[in-house]
Amino acid sequence: MEQKNWKAFGLSKRSTERFTSHWKEPKSSSRISNREERTQWSETKQWLHVGFILLTSSFLIGLSYWGWSHEPQIVSDNEATLGYFSAERAFQHVDYLSSKIGPRAFGTRSLESAQKYIWQQVEKIQQYARDHSADYSLQLEWQTVSGTHITQRHGRSLSTSCYTYQNVTNIIAILCNKKVCDLREERDRSLLVVNGHVDSAIGSPGASDDAIACGVMLEMLFSWIRNPNRNKLKHPVIFLFNGAEETFLNGAHGFVTGWKWIAKVGALLNLESSGSGGLALLFRSGPKNAWLSKAYAKAVTRPHASVVAQDIFEKELIPSETDFRVFWEFASIPGIDLANYINGETYHTRRDAIDRVTWGLVQHMGDSAVQLVEQLVAKEDMIVDAYEHFEYQDEKSIYYDVLGLITVYGLEKYWNVCFIILLVLTFQLVMKRVRNGRVNYSLVLCFYPVWIVSCMLTFLVSVSFGWFLHSVLKRSMSWYGKVGLAEWIFGSLGLALVMKLLPLLLSYISMWMAGRKVDNVSSFFVSTKSTIYEPIWLSYMLFEATMLVLFVSFRLRLSYLPAWDVLCSLLVGHLLPLGDKRWQFMISIIHFIPIALFRLPCGYMAIATFVPMMGRIGDRMISDMIIGGLCSLFTVLSSFPLIIGCMSYSAPFHYIKRLVALLFCCSLVLVTMIRIPYDADRYPKRLYCNHLRVMDTNGQIEQQGLFLRGLDARKVSPHSWYNDMPSIQSFLNETKFEWGYMSSDPWNDDAKKKESHPVVSCTLPLSTKPWKENAAPQLVVLEDSWNDEQRVVRVKLSFPGGNMARFSFNASLLNWSLSSRLPRPNSKGFMTVRHLRCHDCDDFEFSFTTKDRKAIAFDLVNILFSWDKELEQLQSMLPVYVTMNHCQSYCSSFLVSHDE
Repeated sequence: MEQKNWKAFGLSKRSTERFTSHWKEPKSSSRISNREERTQWSETKQWLHVGFILLTSSFLIGLSYWGWSHEPQIVSDNEATLGYFSAERAFQHVDYLSSKIGPRAFGTRSLESAQKYIWQQVEKIQQYARDHSADYSLQLEWQTVSGTHITQRHGRSLSTSCYTYQNVTNIIAILCNKKVCDLREERDRSLLVVNGHVDSAIGSPGASDDAIACGVMLEMLFSWIRNPNRNKLKHPVIFLFNGAEETFLNGAHGFVTGWKWIAKVGALLNLESSGSGGLALLFRSGPKNAWLSKAYAKAVTRPHASVVAQDIFEKELIPSETDFRVFWEFASIPGIDLANYINGETYHTRRDAIDRVTWGLVQHMGDSAVQLVEQLVAKEDMIVDAYEHFEYQDEKSIYYDVLGLITVYGLEKYWNVCFIILLVLTFQLVMKRVRNGRVNYSLVLCFYPVWIVSCMLTFLVSVSFGWFLHSVLKRSMSWYGKVGLAEWIFGSLGLALVMKLLPLLLSYISMWMAGRKVDNVSSFFVSTKSTIYEPIWLSYMLFEATMLVLFVSFRLRLSYLPAWDVLCSLLVGHLLPLGDKRWQFMISIIHFIPIALFRLPCGYMAIATFVPMMGRIGDRMISDMIIGGLCSLFTVLSSFPLIIGCMSYSAPFHYIKRLVALLFCCSLVLVTMIRIPYDADRYPKRLYCNHLRVMDTNGQIEQQGLFLRGLDARKVSPHSWYNDMPSIQSFLNETKFEWGYMSSDPWNDDAKKKESHPVVSCTLPLSTKPWKENAAPQLVVLEDSWNDEQRVVRVKLSFPGGNMARFSFNASLLNWSLSSRLPRPNSKGFMTVRHLRCHDCDDFEFSFTTKDRKAIAFDLVNILFSWDKELEQLQSMLPVYVTMNHCQSYCSSFLVSHDE
């Protein structure tokens, strides 16, 4: 190439000589060049270097997995004589609540039995404190509350959800110093609430969700009183056993709006669960109030924390909520949210039983909770200090654990300063290499888009392949029963694509820059000399810096992940020769260290959370596309440094590519062999069944149906290609079923769509008589009058024997008696209220004012959690791997018209 052509790329004379000497044509043939390459780098040495990369990276992966998963040492009852938290004692409470009592849905007798058991256990602890003259005392309070709350469905929606509740019961235990236990003397915002819920999901024993929390809280009380050497409490601690979390968080709402000492509460420690094993993760802290994550960092000796999980929750990527939201939204009480998430396939099913709960989880949640309580109100007075220094309340923090050994913590604003410094140093290093003539800046800039293109193509191909699995191969969710299979098939697909694509793109760019033509493009890159690798590493550094800029711009606190990669790249860039082929194996391993320590645990957490979630996310999303994009992108982003290192060695790299392709092919064959991904033990298929009866004014059945809905991508339908339930497939039928003045369907989806859509029903023979006499809801008009051009309506609603209810009406409200806030009408112009009630509640009354002169329509639904013979028959016909949640719905409609 002529000198003037090189000047077009902005090269100096010195860099031109270096670069042109690199691209000198071979003297005779390509075989001479290959022979020289083999002379300098023998295949043996290549395999040794690649072997070092693979072995060391495997060790780092194993180390990161150990740090993410290792459990604390179990403390037995015999070893807990000094008052340490004992998983064995706590496990006894979990066993009783989930096995002896069983499902504890709100409004059932079993929930009352569970609350009675907890009350008796706290009384025993109270008596133990008296008998042994302990330094602490316990006060007990039984709270019964009723109320209404209106919440926004999610942050990006204008629609609201309205919930009312009657006679929700909470148990409040107050742990305080023996001599001083008067809440009236406590200052505002000084108390800590430890919260767990007693109720369970419909039909679920709730061993992990949330009997674990109840057992942990009871053991915390007992161990605290037994230990005479603990630091004295500076303020009382409130233990709230709330009775209604699964049904719209009403128990927590009743506490924060109805407890007379709520103004004294300054912080929340919430214990939750969405799985049956693993560790208790700190997945949410604050909001803002960085002092809470600081307390966790100082206190917990076996940390398991991730601000990445908080980013996911705050972006509403997980369709669930905890009592944490109620405490903050209605009482501005910040808190700490702890929950386990491993083995979430049995979450909210009848398989959430005691045999799946691990002692390690109980021990870890208990240890973490005890240490946090000590830090907040015993060792230090952190809650009071935080409210005295207002700057702590408005600060966000970045926190994460390192191998489960320590917690790294810092204010977000200081982290952002560090990120900016890293970015400046990164661009300074690149410019320094360019100015010194060691690197062709055009080559760096041309290599830079390769990383972005690789990620985008990987994501698109994996998502497309997920659609292919679902729609063409008819093997949707074949990976569901084998979580590792999702990573094998989608991860190997992304890896194989990038290992083929990356050298190809780099080769084409290199040839274009050199003005050369080569017969074998794919082998051109790996056969070049060392000077090509420095531009590659520098472009990769710029790619990581770009991710850092994006995360910081969107205020994502997971920006610490690319920040560690950038820092490592800076150290390597200053200490090692990036362009020396002999050091490529070491450079790639050093780059992989922060990925193994920080990024891989986040990937484990994401996969362990989202794969089980696909079994309950609904039938309107293609799970394979979601998991495909997640697994492949995570694998590729974590593997870039290793790929660069292995590309330096031609022969091993080609074998590795073939091995990855073989892994993908084997995984694909395995996926095609799996027709039913469920099993009767850990991976059930979720099915929801509603036996809906529309009643007339005389209590007779007008129409009815047994309606089914699957909760995953393998739809339950007579036309579905997935025959997961062959025993009832012939009984399935699709129909457009509407009832009432609001044209409601069995799943109340009319709030989202103005046009009805078909629902799946089961055509089993149905009795013409209601299973429960007098279960039809009733409406009585107590008042319907005009006052100052306003219409006042007061009604009494009856839901005989129901556990839950729902009513809709089409009035344009001016105000109503349930709340000072008015709900927003849905797309059809009416309001829906979900009403929670105990099984023996009185009738429900409310009033409202409107200017409507027309008749007001009411649709009422009385919901029972009990079985009837049709539901029992359907259950007996289902395969053993299907778990069915069920309810009975009795529906009635009424018109309220004002007589002039």
